Amino acid sequence: YEKRNYVLDNGQSYRPDFSLLDNLGNVKKIVEIKGYYKDRVYKIDLFKSKYPTIDIEMIDDISPYCENGDYSKELKRWKVERLKD
Repeated sequence: YEKRNYVLDNGQSYRPDFSLLDNLGNVKKIVEIKGYYKDRVYKIDLFKSKYPTIDIEMIDDISPYCENGDYSKELKRWKVERLKD
């Protein structure tokens, strides 16, 4: 997660939260988590227009994916895992 960076047509960069790869390492799907940062959703539209062959899914409520619905605990766990790389 958050390993690849894409340059958008407006010159800004976009770093997706998660990239799902095929067996050859090609990006097949991107999953973007938007909670507090919904003001940056426009980057998803820019990404779609520049990279139309990559499927992208936006999730704006991660509580169903969190242990006991605890977003802050899940976020801390995610950050710890990210720092290991």
